Amino acid sequence: MGLLLGREDKANEQFAAIKKRYNELKELTGRVTKRPVVFSGELRGGNWYDCRREEFLAQLFKDAGADYF
Repeated sequence: MGLLLGREDKANEQFAAIKKRYNELKELTGRVTKRPVVFSGELRGGNWYDCRREEFLAQLFKDAGADYF
C-alpha cells in the first residue's frame, strides 16, 4: 500500500518496527517450558478444515508459545 500511495519509506519503517517487536516477543516464548496445546480450523460447506503444521497459522501459534495439535 505504501508504494501505491507514495509512502513506501513510511510503510517500510512501520513494517520494520512490527517485525522487530514480533521477533522480540517470539524470543520470549522460547523460554516457555509449559506450552498449551491448541487446535484451530474452520467449517466450510459442512466440512472441517484444519491447518497443517507447516502452514502460516500453525507457525503463529508456535511463535506465540503454543504447540499445535
